[in-house]
This record gives sequence, C-alpha cells and structure tokens, in this order.
Amino acid sequence: MELRATDHACGSTEGETFDGFEGARQILWDFVAGSGKCIHIVSQLRSTVSSSDKDAAVKIWQRVFVAGGGYPLLISFAALMDVRRTAAFALNRFYDFGQALSLVEGVNYLLLAEWIYIVSAAWKADWSAVKPGWVERGLGLFVTLVALFGVAAAAHWPTIAVCILIAARLSFQPNLRWLGFCLVAVAVQNLFVRPELDSIHGAFAHLDAWITHHFLAATGFANDLRGVVLQLQGANFAIEVQPACATSGIIPAVLIAFFIFTLGRRISASSLALGAVVAVGACFVLNILRLSLMAQSEAYAHYWHEGEGTSILSLAMCVIAYWTASAVAHYDERRQDAQVIGPPENLHV
Repeated sequence: MELRATDHACGSTEGETFDGFEGARQILWDFVAGSGKCIHIVSQLRSTVSSSDKDAAVKIWQRVFVAGGGYPLLISFAALMDVRRTAAFALNRFYDFGQALSLVEGVNYLLLAEWIYIVSAAWKADWSAVKPGWVERGLGLFVTLVALFGVAAAAHWPTIAVCILIAARLSFQPNLRWLGFCLVAVAVQNLFVRPELDSIHGAFAHLDAWITHHFLAATGFANDLRGVVLQLQGANFAIEVQPACATSGIIPAVLIAFFIFTLGRRISASSLALGAVVAVGACFVLNILRLSLMAQSEAYAHYWHEGEGTSILSLAMCVIAYWTASAVAHYDERRQDAQVIGPPENLHV
C-alpha cells in the first residue's frame, strides 16, 4: 500500500511516497534520532560547562531551550510523563502477578505509538513564529520538571495540564494548531473510560453481547444470552460483558489515534469520515472476536481479559488506527489524482 505524507509536521508542502511499514519505521526512527540529538546536545552542554567555555554553553543552551521556545523539549517531557504512568501500571501488574510477561501486558502500545508520532512531529515542525519570553520558557520548564519528578508516577493530571497549556499557546499559530489538537486528544483519551460514563458503556455492553450471541450461533456455537451474560450450551462457564469490556471503551482511543495519524496530511473531510466509520467497524469486529474467544473457556477468558491477550488487543488497536489512516491517505491521494487527470478523451476513428 502507498500513501502520501505531506506536511506541516515536516515543514514542507512536498509529498513523499512510501508504504505503510516504511512510514511506521520512519516515524520511529525520527523519534529515536530526535531523542538522540537531544541527549547529544545536553552532553555537549555539560562538557562545555565543565571546560568553562561559557559562550559555547550559552549557544547550546539556546539551541535546546530557546529554539521554538523549547516547546519540542516540553512536549518530549509530557510524553515521558505519560510513558512513566504506563510503566508504573505495568510494574503494578508485575508486583500483583509476579510474572515477567505482566510487564509487557501492562504496556499501552497505542499510547506509545501516538506519543512517538507527536514527539517526532514536534521536533520537525517549524517553530519560527513562536517567540515566547524567558518567563514563559522558565515557567513551562519548571512546571514540567515538577510534574515529571515531583508527583506520583501513576498520576495523569500533570500530563493533561501540560498538554492543555501547550495547546492553548499553539492555538494562536495556524500552522501548529494541529499539533495542539494532538496533545489535547492524547492527554484526555482516558477520560472516556471513567466510571461516570458507565451508563453509556453499559448500553454498548448489551449491544456487544447481542452481536456476540448471534455471531457464535452463526459459526456453530449454540449459546444462551441472558442480559449481558453469555454461556455456551453444555458449558459450566459463562462470561458477563461488563461496561469496562464494551466496544465503547475501545472506539475513542482508536479514533483519537486515527485522527492523530492523519493530522498533517492533506485529506478531505469526506475521506476522514469514511476512515472513522471503517475504524469504528473494525473496533466492533475486534471486540466481538475477543468476546467470542473469552466465551470458549475460563482459561480463554482470563487470557483475553487479564493475560497476554490484553497486549495483543492494544497492538491490534494500534494497527487499526495506523492502517486505517494509511488507507484513507492512499485513497484520497488516488481520488485527487483521478480528479486532476479527468476522464480519458474519446477516441474517434
């Protein structure tokens, strides 16, 4: 599959064609290269300070914290805060279950993919129009460092606060608003699974149970459905589709990732809407398959609800979001090319 990456994130309006796997590899490489560059600059700063070369130290300091107001660095810190929160959750699972695989199971791969995209885009964006003062730079760095090292690792509010503050500043820059939207979206996505929304998730749980019931029956697995409790006939085990297991908890995260992966590309609104519909449908298919497997046995239910299956679900959500964005970009590119070329002329003999 081919897609066209254009973009504001790269500071260029020229298109570059690449396939989906190559695009994912390039984004990951940009993230690693940007992080390595930051570490190299900081190491240079330390060496120059130790050699008392104050002029060189000031120049390197400006390269890190003054260029773009230091926003790429602040965005990187926001990513570290969220990654630290995910790592803390994985460590808690490790302590609870005492298995090394539980470290992998607790990782939110979709969240990591979103931050890799955002951080790599931030370091490549054009920040020439952003000229904050020293007070703004110092305050932003201070708040970020306090949030990163001065609060509990599992706390989520520091990431939300920093991302919203940066997004508010970027809202005044037309070419960087898309990056601000990415920051707010990735920061608040966990709010969609809060207990206050259980009534909505409960309605989706009934829908998921009903679809799973008919899917299993159509594939030769006779079963009984009582509300949200699903049991295969002849089995002494049943599953209950709780609000936390509903597809409505998957859809917001996948849609946010989908829009993040499409931002910075020239895609029409109709193509975005089509991609969103496809992504929602894929989320239903993914969760129905998961619930169908959970209904087979108690071991399967544990695997897909608390075991290694959770990491497979996270990876599948990441694949849905990224490849839907890639397919939409490819489809829109081909459609725009067809409109430019137009229908072939009639040939008269």
